[in-house]
Amino acid sequence: MSYSRRAAIYEVEYQDTRDVPFVLSLLQGGVSWVIEAPCGAGRLSRHLAPRLAALDVIDLEPGMVARAVSAARSASATCQVTGHVQDMRDITLDSRADLAILPREGLQLVPPEDGKRVLASLARYLVPGGVIFVDLARFCHSKGAPDPDYFRPCQADGRASLDWSRKLPDGGILHRSSSHRDEGGSLVFDLTYVQESVATQKWSSQMRIFRYSIDWLEASAPPGTRLEKLYGAYDRTPPGPASRRILALFRKAFDTT
Repeated sequence: MSYSRRAAIYEVEYQDTRDVPFVLSLLQGGVSWVIEAPCGAGRLSRHLAPRLAALDVIDLEPGMVARAVSAARSASATCQVTGHVQDMRDITLDSRADLAILPREGLQLVPPEDGKRVLASLARYLVPGGVIFVDLARFCHSKGAPDPDYFRPCQADGRASLDWSRKLPDGGILHRSSSHRDEGGSLVFDLTYVQESVATQKWSSQMRIFRYSIDWLEASAPPGTRLEKLYGAYDRTPPGPASRRILALFRKAFDTT
């Protein structure tokens, strides 16, 4: 199953909202223009648009961009929502934003050597004092509900298990199973989908997610920015050995001359 085909079921597949309160808390202090990359099918866009004057959503897949734009515009009649089919490593925009968001594992779709290009690309389109928010998964062995939900640290490499079964808009049922293998610097996830609607269909997809570290973040601030904050969870606790996430805020200098 290609990324473009997954666009049709993305709203059903990705329903996680545990990051939403934290992200919305960043919209303080006059933040009115936001860049979201990659935007997926608009999981966050629908929450952002009602609180903004303008929102630029960016994704490599046209189907994702179309769905994100639709979700944001449905949520707000006043926000200026613009979709861009672009590679987040080489963004081109016509204006500059107050905040750029790299949502859950978004940056981890590219290897760390390309991650620096992503940060630099976003920094070019921030106003002085603007912020880049990066949300990374650590894929560590810790207790509690899976985060992200497709990673089970105690599951043996290559062993598949059922993640969930969810209703589709047409009344059918979508089942997703997953397995992973740890390759050190990255994890490869094999996803299997079974759709029970008019006729039963089965697809498979593969996703590689790269590991990032605090050391990488500390060494990768784009020119003219600094790493301002690091958190280990959405409640703003400091990062520690058992933290399942790394949340980073880069601030662009007010004086860029």
